[in-house]
Amino acid sequence: MKLANKQDKEGALGEADVIECLSLEKLVNEHKCLCQIEPCSAVLGYGKKIDKSIKKGLYWLLHNIARDFDALNERIQKDTTEQRALEEQEKRERAERVRKLREEREQREREQSDETSGLAELDPEPVTVNPFQPIASVIIENEKKLEKEKKKQTMETDSDGCLLQHKIEPEQIETENQIGDSNQKHNELEIVENYKEALTQQLENEEETDHRASESGISSYVK
Repeated sequence: MKLANKQDKEGALGEADVIECLSLEKLVNEHKCLCQIEPCSAVLGYGKKIDKSIKKGLYWLLHNIARDFDALNERIQKDTTEQRALEEQEKRERAERVRKLREEREQREREQSDETSGLAELDPEPVTVNPFQPIASVIIENEKKLEKEKKKQTMETDSDGCLLQHKIEPEQIETENQIGDSNQKHNELEIVENYKEALTQQLENEEETDHRASESGISSYVK
């Protein structure tokens, strides 16, 4: 059914010209189907005053559909089944292509992952921490860090106290040793001084004795 519209325009093609331009005679002979051409103009009227050629063409189309409904329905069902089968085949082929592409991509990702893991074993990268963490986790983590810092400071204070005590003890021992050595030297000096004084006193006594002896000898000689 062909509605040759715009017949109200100058230069509109007639029925024979439309058949020739669209090669309708050839198509009808090849497909062995009916064909009807109705020259019309859609602007000549609307509603109940529609162009009679449009009504005539639509009545012809509905009459032929009703007359050959069974044959047309069978053909439509057949065409629909063939079309669905073709669509299913295309869908399966498309799914197969997608599956192959996915497998190839996964294979490439596995190969890249193996290469990356091998490089990571040779040169491990630093682990990046996700900066977006829940506030509760951040607070707990900060509290743990503070506790660790306090423990570390306490341990350092204790170790410094122990080192200071160990350092003071040798110094005390060294000071005591120095005092002992000083006392010993002082005692030795006192002994030497006492020995010198005793020796000096002895020499003085001997000189005095000799002097007296010499004086007594001279006195007896004079007498």
